[in-house]
Amino acid sequence: MYKPLILMNFKIPEALKNQFQKSCRNIQSNMTVEINRMIREFVKTNKEAEQDHEPINWISSNQDWHR
Repeated sequence: MYKPLILMNFKIPEALKNQFQKSCRNIQSNMTVEINRMIREFVKTNKEAEQDHEPINWISSNQDWHR
């Protein structure tokens, strides 16, 4: 079954992008596959908060998310 895809653009520090790209190559993957995997896992983990209309952990935490 065909699922329509959208293009998603965002800013990322160049050094982090380069490290991510190299890490993906090391495991014979690519950045798109790994970002999609991380997004799916994030959504799955935070599904209960979404159903309860609570802020999700990533947004409501005080963690340094931009390391």
